[in-house]
Amino acid sequence: MNNTKNTHKSVGFIGLGAMGSSVVTNMLKNGFSLVIYDIFKEAMDRFSGENTKKASSPTEIGNSVEICFVMVNTYSQCKSALFDKGGLLAGKKCKTVVLLSTVAPDEAEDLQEECVANGVQMLDCPVSGGTRGAAEGTLTLMAAGDKKIYEFCIPFLKSFSQRIFFVGEKVGMGQSMKAVNQLLFGVQMVAMAEAVVLGQKHGITPELIFEVISKSSGSSNVFLSRMPSVIKRDFSTKSTLDIQLKDMNICLRAGEKKRSPLFLATVAKELYKLAGEKFDPREDSSAVIKLYELFAEKA
Repeated sequence: MNNTKNTHKSVGFIGLGAMGSSVVTNMLKNGFSLVIYDIFKEAMDRFSGENTKKASSPTEIGNSVEICFVMVNTYSQCKSALFDKGGLLAGKKCKTVVLLSTVAPDEAEDLQEECVANGVQMLDCPVSGGTRGAAEGTLTLMAAGDKKIYEFCIPFLKSFSQRIFFVGEKVGMGQSMKAVNQLLFGVQMVAMAEAVVLGQKHGITPELIFEVISKSSGSSNVFLSRMPSVIKRDFSTKSTLDIQLKDMNICLRAGEKKRSPLFLATVAKELYKLAGEKFDPREDSSAVIKLYELFAEKA
């Protein structure tokens, strides 16, 4: 854990879901005082203590702090948290927004434009590492925006991350890098499911597949991190099917904007969509293997 000390009286944080609540916990452990908000009161009730203040609205945070982190699920939720009546930027004090959410690159650009119109700067800073990385404070961050804003934010970012990459001075480049990561993650997860079911159809156990492939050229970080859970049939949430579908849609949008071919991403997106329809979309994205198993039974 980093021993970052607070350089401001308090920091705002909007979005206390599975990822956001762990980020807040790590920021508190590292000495920051936080003004927090979530649309669900029970999410805020998980926090207490003299270093945590619960806001009644994002505007209250905007009137209390100079910097606020936003970690909600969708672009529309980002818009609402920032700009709607009762939104963060209706406050008069906040001057820096750190966007930890994953949105499309052009959506991040739109958020930045609207922030600037309100006299506020935004750091585009999506994360990778899932719920485990958030809990352990080992997330990878992909930051983009004004270099001075980035440098100002580094002490805050170090409190919940292990690796911080500055990928460019143009807001949206952080989201572009996240799209690259999610494309690889999503396609590799589907490839793992396809390969494991192929092996099973030929009488090879998942345990043996893991033993051999983990030491062979077909291995990957996705295979090494997710295959043990697949063997145990543990599909508890690390990155859900519905979030993976959202991320694949972002990849396809990013590709369409730049006319970049995304054949594998297109197929993977359809498989996550179908898996989410046939099974619980809140299960881990590795549950896409159940779709392959279903098809294999019918073959």
